[in-house]
Amino acid sequence: MIKKIYYLSIITTLSFTAILFYLKKEIYMIIFMGAFIPILTSYLNIKIIDFISSKYDHQITVKFNAAQFFIKSIFVISLMFIGIKELELNIPIFISCLCSIWFIFHIMEGFYTNSLIKKNNS
Repeated sequence: MIKKIYYLSIITTLSFTAILFYLKKEIYMIIFMGAFIPILTSYLNIKIIDFISSKYDHQITVKFNAAQFFIKSIFVISLMFIGIKELELNIPIFISCLCSIWFIFHIMEGFYTNSLIKKNNS
């Protein structure tokens, strides 16, 4: 179920940004940098968690998920720097979009990892 949400989110944001690319460049960049990139990296993280949970035990999966918190924090700060300093995006809109999308998908990763751990322990 969670992977379907990822697929739908990726397709929706990608098509939405493609339409906005021709209409309004700044909104396009806010959606692309603040929504599409975090969703895509979160999906890649889900695929890595799948691989780790299939090859190793649940303790390694939990440790990887904890390490990802710090890696993702650095990544979000890097996206903020690029969006604000380099691309000069609208700060309140960009930061709220980035942080809300990142938080939502981080919670979804946690539920997904929890379901994998429960499934592997059964």
